[in-house]
Amino acid sequence: MYKRFVTILLLLATISCYSATIHGKITNANTGEELVGATVYVSEIKKGFVSGLDGTFVIANLPTGTYTFICKYLGCIQEEKRINIQAEKDQYTLDFGLKSNSILLNEVTISAHKDLSSEISARNSEKTSNNIINVVSSKAIELSPDLNVANVLQRMSGITIERSNSGDGQYAILRGMDKRYNYTSVNGIKIPSTNAKYRYVPLDIFPSSLVERIEVTKALTPNMEGDAVGGVVNMLMKQAPDKWLINFNIATGYNSIFFEHDFMGFNAHAINYKSPYELKGENYVATPKDFSKENLNLKKYSPLPNITTDISVGNRFFHKKLGVILAASFTNKYKGSTSDLYGTDNDITNLPEITGKSKRTISEKTTQLGIHNKIDYQFNKRHKIVLYNAFMNFTTAQTRESESASFDNSASALSSYSLRYRLNNQQLISSVLQGEHILTNNLLFQWSGVFGLAQNKTPDQVNLSLFNEIQNNQKLPLTVSNGGSTRTWEHNTDEDFAGYVNLTYHSKNTSFPFELSTGGLYRDKRRTSFYNVYTFFAVLNTDYKSIQGRDWNNFSDIMWKNSVDLDNTHALNFTASEDILAGYGQFKIQLHKLQIVGGMRIENTDQGYTLKYTKGDVPPIGNQTYIDLLPSLHLKFTPFEKNNIRASYYRSINRPGFLEIVPYKNEAGEDYKEKGNRDIKHTVADNYDLRYELYPKPLDQFMVGLFYKHIQDPIEYGFVTDGSKGIIYTTPLNLGVAKNYGLEVDFIKYIRLFGIKANYTYTNSKITSWKKYRVQKENGWQLDSLQQTRPLFGQSAHVANLTILFKDTKSGWDAQLSGSYTGERIFYISRFLDDDQWQKGSVQADASIEKNTKNGLSFFVKANNLFNSPLEVFIKKKNPINASKINQNDYGNTTPVRKDYYMQSFLLGVRYKLK
Repeated sequence: MYKRFVTILLLLATISCYSATIHGKITNANTGEELVGATVYVSEIKKGFVSGLDGTFVIANLPTGTYTFICKYLGCIQEEKRINIQAEKDQYTLDFGLKSNSILLNEVTISAHKDLSSEISARNSEKTSNNIINVVSSKAIELSPDLNVANVLQRMSGITIERSNSGDGQYAILRGMDKRYNYTSVNGIKIPSTNAKYRYVPLDIFPSSLVERIEVTKALTPNMEGDAVGGVVNMLMKQAPDKWLINFNIATGYNSIFFEHDFMGFNAHAINYKSPYELKGENYVATPKDFSKENLNLKKYSPLPNITTDISVGNRFFHKKLGVILAASFTNKYKGSTSDLYGTDNDITNLPEITGKSKRTISEKTTQLGIHNKIDYQFNKRHKIVLYNAFMNFTTAQTRESESASFDNSASALSSYSLRYRLNNQQLISSVLQGEHILTNNLLFQWSGVFGLAQNKTPDQVNLSLFNEIQNNQKLPLTVSNGGSTRTWEHNTDEDFAGYVNLTYHSKNTSFPFELSTGGLYRDKRRTSFYNVYTFFAVLNTDYKSIQGRDWNNFSDIMWKNSVDLDNTHALNFTASEDILAGYGQFKIQLHKLQIVGGMRIENTDQGYTLKYTKGDVPPIGNQTYIDLLPSLHLKFTPFEKNNIRASYYRSINRPGFLEIVPYKNEAGEDYKEKGNRDIKHTVADNYDLRYELYPKPLDQFMVGLFYKHIQDPIEYGFVTDGSKGIIYTTPLNLGVAKNYGLEVDFIKYIRLFGIKANYTYTNSKITSWKKYRVQKENGWQLDSLQQTRPLFGQSAHVANLTILFKDTKSGWDAQLSGSYTGERIFYISRFLDDDQWQKGSVQADASIEKNTKNGLSFFVKANNLFNSPLEVFIKKKNPINASKINQNDYGNTTPVRKDYYMQSFLLGVRYKLK
């Protein structure tokens, strides 16, 4: 019995010594793309294995014997292979090349919808594009921690974002070029802006769940609109799929800032959406009875959890000829921030002196609704039409509370208190009808009719100004500041009607393939802007004061004088127009491994304004007209199948903002008085790019590129003095010539279950402007001027992103940890020498994790700002006189200006996808 037992043990040991390991890769036989999540089923052991992020799989510990391997992947024909594992060999290679499961349908002449949502599709677009682009897919967006388009963009090379007061990304800065130097398009069509003064579009109004992919173009071709120096952000919205699509998700979360203090709100339902001026006419004299009181009282409470949900439904009908998709997204969330702000001024030694400190708290409720619909119909293989409609609604109800105190050593001083209630609604409507027609076997005609409408409304914004007297270091009750409280109505519209035509000739000559295209654009833009502000004066007691606790308790109890001052002559009461007529010619030539794309674009701009009210000698009507020739040339050399070497040149422009060309004066600017500049010129830039690209695998990527921009007449804000009165104004100026150059590096690598995405951007720019400084002369201290060279506004020298991904298709787990570093950049341009305010470099960390189930359900968690990274602003010099006001050791050789905290936010949700 003992011998038999030993024999069995030896036999088992011998068998285990001869176990083998199978290594393999699964690809699409038609495209060569690695298939992620394909299954390999081993019949004999009744067990399945799943390919990783690079398409590879490993099967270990197979004893000797013959095994059957069945490989399956959705949309592909399964493949079966057999291997005989022998004792003398312990390593085997087994690869599968699955063919697409193409089903030919009788009398169906249109091609299937191309999936543009995958990461493989994004890498392929970057590889095959005519010009330099970067792409992020909807799959990457879905798994990322980001919920709006602006936050998604910060993960891409060469892009930083400008955040709103609540910490969310709002605007994109491309290659160090401020938001004014870029434009935004939807499905390749430029969209209007909700901003009252400028052209740029706030990207936080677009839910990322409605987007199929985001394309950032960094080198323009002639068939693209030419007013982009930094680049173009194009959002390609979801398209009709080839089979039923039903996606739904709902999530809830919280911002941890409200664990520390309550949410501050007001009764937004009590707001009058029209001012007395709008309701009762221009000559009506308003009294306090014309204004609601219910929206004046501050409410503090614990907010409800955030909620976000979206749904997408789509399919193709009538033998796949008609494609329909409808998608909607809704978000209701509570955000906030706390800030420490320091007031500064330059002393006679040209050093910053801290004059006061403010504590500011912001609470904001955001309600967002996005609806997107696209219908396409293919009459036959030669003719197709598309109708696209989108509606975006973005509403914020924000409360801002500020307490400020000056550094005054006297026993009696003042502490100011201000409260602002602001309801803002932004709406964007876009409707596009397009057609594609193959006129001959070589000739393609495309056309688009476009309507766009952007609206921005801020009704009845309340600004309450009060103060506390401080006696013997004790605060006395709040007192109303006389004449410092206002209520403001502001709204604007931006309406576009546009038409596009394109005609493309494709050569069928295989020995010399080429493509010729021409086309044009006409856009008629009309913009209106309305602004009313009413100033209130409190009814004072016999001591000439209105004090809380004695004269009033709640803000709604404050008694106001009947004489309410109306200012309806503000420069924001204007209409603007812009007519753009453009045409282009473009060629594309393939010379063996070299592709050449180039041509010329011509744009004629007629931009004008009409002021409703004028002051002094300001002309009420004016316009600018100019013509630009915009050449471009793009070379792509492909020495090997997986390599590209690109070189590009293009000329582009940047038009002034709508109010910038108006010669107005605004005496009530937030920091300085403002004025327009009717002589401001549009910017012209020559842009050069060089990029090397390597795509070792369909999902992997390595790119390194250089760029250089020579910018004539860049527009930045500077300071001018009114010659007759000596008043200082901030105004848009052309600052000669600016230069901007840099380096971009992108790296993506997947190994089995893990992936790394990393990028780094270095940017250096130079621009020269006049600065003031104090100098002692014979008759005392005077201001003198000196030119100083600095970087462009908003440009960070160093920007880096790192994302670590994990994906286990078999168990259904997806996870990623992302970190973004944005280097220091100019936050505010000062009129004084070496006094610009800089935003400190910072790291923001975000994370997400998702668990998928076999029935189409998945559960996910997203977390943002894990390290509670603040926004910090400082001046790059210090003054010994500030030592008594702050702990200078905390700030080194700098002077603090601002510090904002947003805290962490979390989201927990469930998603369903029809399988």
